Amino acid sequence: MKHKSPFVALVLISSFLLINSVSSQDLVVIVNSGNATATLSKQDCKNIFLGKKTTWSNGSPIAFVEPKANSDLKKGFNTDFLGMTTPDVQKYWVRETIRGNLPLPQTVASPEEIIAYVSANKNAIGYLAKADVPTSGKVKAITVN
Repeated sequence: MKHKSPFVALVLISSFLLINSVSSQDLVVIVNSGNATATLSKQDCKNIFLGKKTTWSNGSPIAFVEPKANSDLKKGFNTDFLGMTTPDVQKYWVRETIRGNLPLPQTVASPEEIIAYVSANKNAIGYLAKADVPTSGKVKAITVN
């Protein structure tokens, strides 16, 4: 019986983590519909959201937006697309900001604000849950592979 308790606890914790995160299958990267980009490599996506890739192929500056740090959407994106935990991503940005290498990324509180930001900025990129992507308007989903 003693061996079942740690096992049960592990299963419960794993289930909780899976329920409370968003998987990459539920995430969509979006850009302004005026942006010619249709696909990004996973590495380019990672580099954009870590501030390492700062211009589009046409030389225009990339403006990225993301949800606040405590959202399940951000946690899922950080894990699946960046390969980092949210605390590690936060430490990265603090370190880079203190060094003067990068400004903090633009963060917003809701999917509607992400859509509004990307809609208003031709060079913007963000990510949403699939269910939140509008079927028409000034944003389009792109493929990340």
